[in-house]
Amino acid sequence: MRKLEGRVALVTGASRGIGQAIAELFAAEGADVVCAARTINEGDHMLEGSLSNTVQRIIGAGGSATAVAANISEEQDCRALFDAAIDTYGKVDILVNNAALNYYVPIVNYDVGKWMRAFAVNVHGPFMLSRFVLRGMNDPKGEPLEIMAKTALLLASEPAEKVNGRVTYSQQILKEFGWIDKGKGIGFDRTGSGYSQI
Repeated sequence: MRKLEGRVALVTGASRGIGQAIAELFAAEGADVVCAARTINEGDHMLEGSLSNTVQRIIGAGGSATAVAANISEEQDCRALFDAAIDTYGKVDILVNNAALNYYVPIVNYDVGKWMRAFAVNVHGPFMLSRFVLRGMNDPKGEPLEIMAKTALLLASEPAEKVNGRVTYSQQILKEFGWIDKGKGIGFDRTGSGYSQI
């Protein structure tokens, strides 16, 4: 069985580069992929790549994908993108906040308007999209306080190279490091969101 069978992935910045590669790989692993970017067709942007190209490549390889044009620096576009994903596939299991904007100039020459646009795409966009998507990923029940405290201690005391950058449920990592013998709830008797499994 493929790693993402039955999962729905929303990938921003999927018209080219890293986002396109992620979208294609996730689709090859069985995910239904919502490909988001501002560039719909080839030639709409000065750089090569487009959503239509990414989706055609995925479908041509036997995968499932849909294109949604969105400027993630705008809240209404984030909402519309999330709604389109739900309308098309019924859920979002995985969110890849890949879209990014930068202008490679020294700070002294960095135009404030460009700084604000980059910040809107790189910081505000992922925050806004995460707000919409995480509502469907989160379970209404939280972990016991002692489990959360023990997990915080694990993250603070284990070697950084073993825990930095991890996305996991608390009991999963506690069991992995031998701090508990058994786990229950999300991550054990139910799988939880795809986001935490990647």
